[in-house]
Amino acid sequence: MGAGLSIHPLLGPDPHSGSSPALGWSYLHKPIIVLVMGSLMSAAGGLLLLLQSTGVTEGPRSVASACVTIGLMFVVMGLVWIPVLKEKQRRKGVMFGVMGLVWIPIPEKKQRRKWFKPPG
Repeated sequence: MGAGLSIHPLLGPDPHSGSSPALGWSYLHKPIIVLVMGSLMSAAGGLLLLLQSTGVTEGPRSVASACVTIGLMFVVMGLVWIPVLKEKQRRKGVMFGVMGLVWIPIPEKKQRRKWFKPPG
Protein backbone atom coordinates (compact mmCIF):
# COMPACT_ATOMS: atom_id res chain seq x y z
CA MET A 1 0.00 0.00 0.00
CA GLY A 2 0.96 3.65 -0.12
CA ALA A 3 2.89 5.38 2.58
CA GLY A 4 0.62 6.27 5.48
CA LEU A 5 -2.54 5.01 3.79
CA SER A 6 -4.09 1.88 5.24
CA ILE A 7 -7.23 0.56 3.61
CA HIS A 8 -9.41 -2.02 5.29
CA PRO A 9 -10.63 -4.43 2.62
CA LEU A 10 -14.33 -3.89 3.42
CA LEU A 11 -14.60 -0.49 5.03
CA GLY A 12 -12.42 1.76 2.87
CA PRO A 13 -9.69 4.14 3.98
CA ASP A 14 -8.62 4.49 7.58
CA PRO A 15 -10.13 7.75 8.91
CA HIS A 16 -7.22 8.18 11.34
CA SER A 17 -4.44 7.99 8.74
CA GLY A 18 -4.58 11.72 7.89
CA SER A 19 -3.93 11.28 4.19
CA SER A 20 -6.42 11.64 1.37
CA PRO A 21 -8.16 8.49 0.14
CA ALA A 22 -6.59 6.69 -2.82
CA LEU A 23 -9.92 6.13 -4.55
CA GLY A 24 -12.27 9.01 -5.31
CA TRP A 25 -15.39 6.98 -4.59
CA SER A 26 -14.23 5.38 -1.32
CA TYR A 27 -16.61 7.49 0.77
CA LEU A 28 -19.55 5.95 -1.13
CA HIS A 29 -18.98 2.41 0.17
CA LYS A 30 -21.95 2.44 2.57
CA PRO A 31 -24.59 3.55 0.04
CA ILE A 32 -23.18 1.09 -2.49
CA ILE A 33 -23.55 -1.73 0.05
CA VAL A 34 -27.13 -0.60 0.77
CA LEU A 35 -27.91 -0.55 -2.97
CA VAL A 36 -26.51 -4.04 -3.51
CA MET A 37 -28.29 -5.52 -0.50
CA GLY A 38 -31.58 -3.89 -1.51
CA SER A 39 -31.35 -5.14 -5.06
CA LEU A 40 -30.51 -8.66 -3.86
CA MET A 41 -33.46 -8.62 -1.47
CA SER A 42 -35.79 -7.32 -4.20
CA ALA A 43 -34.55 -9.99 -6.59
CA ALA A 44 -35.11 -12.70 -3.96
CA GLY A 45 -38.64 -11.42 -3.35
CA GLY A 46 -39.33 -11.30 -7.08
CA LEU A 47 -38.06 -14.86 -7.46
CA LEU A 48 -40.30 -16.01 -4.61
CA LEU A 49 -43.29 -14.29 -6.23
CA LEU A 50 -42.46 -15.94 -9.55
CA LEU A 51 -42.10 -19.39 -7.98
CA GLN A 52 -45.37 -18.98 -6.07
CA SER A 53 -47.29 -17.81 -9.12
CA THR A 54 -46.13 -20.81 -11.20
CA GLY A 55 -47.05 -23.22 -8.40
CA VAL A 56 -43.53 -24.53 -7.77
CA THR A 57 -43.49 -23.30 -4.16
CA GLU A 58 -46.26 -22.88 -1.66
CA GLY A 59 -46.11 -20.33 1.09
CA PRO A 60 -47.50 -17.03 2.22
CA ARG A 61 -47.30 -14.31 -0.41
CA SER A 62 -46.67 -11.77 2.31
CA VAL A 63 -43.06 -12.96 2.71
CA ALA A 64 -42.31 -12.40 -0.97
CA SER A 65 -44.11 -9.06 -0.97
CA ALA A 66 -42.24 -7.96 2.15
CA CYS A 67 -38.89 -8.89 0.56
CA VAL A 68 -39.70 -6.89 -2.57
CA THR A 69 -40.95 -3.91 -0.58
CA ILE A 70 -38.06 -3.77 1.88
CA GLY A 71 -35.54 -4.35 -0.92
CA LEU A 72 -36.93 -1.48 -2.97
CA MET A 73 -36.89 0.72 0.12
CA PHE A 74 -33.17 -0.02 0.58
CA VAL A 75 -32.50 0.70 -3.11
CA VAL A 76 -34.26 4.07 -2.89
CA MET A 77 -32.42 4.90 0.33
CA GLY A 78 -29.08 4.14 -1.32
CA LEU A 79 -29.97 6.19 -4.39
CA VAL A 80 -30.91 9.17 -2.22
CA TRP A 81 -27.88 8.77 0.04
CA ILE A 82 -25.34 9.11 -2.80
CA PRO A 83 -26.25 12.73 -3.79
CA VAL A 84 -26.38 13.69 -0.11
CA LEU A 85 -22.81 12.45 0.40
CA LYS A 86 -21.65 14.12 -2.81
CA GLU A 87 -23.09 17.43 -1.65
CA LYS A 88 -21.45 16.97 1.73
CA GLN A 89 -18.09 16.36 0.07
CA ARG A 90 -18.58 19.36 -2.23
CA ARG A 91 -19.25 21.58 0.76
CA LYS A 92 -16.06 20.32 2.39
CA GLY A 93 -14.04 21.56 -0.58
CA VAL A 94 -14.16 18.72 -3.07
CA MET A 95 -15.36 19.48 -6.56
CA PHE A 96 -16.51 16.69 -8.86
CA GLY A 97 -15.19 17.03 -12.38
CA VAL A 98 -15.34 14.90 -15.47
CA MET A 99 -12.01 13.26 -14.71
CA GLY A 100 -12.89 12.34 -11.12
CA LEU A 101 -12.23 14.17 -7.91
CA VAL A 102 -10.27 17.40 -7.95
CA TRP A 103 -9.38 18.88 -4.60
CA ILE A 104 -10.13 22.61 -4.68
CA PRO A 105 -10.16 24.54 -1.41
CA ILE A 106 -13.17 26.79 -0.99
CA PRO A 107 -12.31 30.10 0.68
CA GLU A 108 -13.92 30.45 4.06
CA LYS A 109 -16.17 33.37 4.82
CA LYS A 110 -14.85 35.97 7.20
CA GLN A 111 -16.59 35.74 10.51
CA ARG A 112 -17.84 38.94 12.02
CA ARG A 113 -16.52 39.79 15.40
CA LYS A 114 -19.10 39.93 18.10
CA TRP A 115 -18.55 42.85 20.37
CA PHE A 116 -19.92 42.51 23.81
CA LYS A 117 -19.66 44.46 26.96
CA PRO A 118 -18.09 42.49 29.81
CA PRO A 119 -20.21 42.37 32.93
CA GLY A 120 -19.21 44.53 35.83
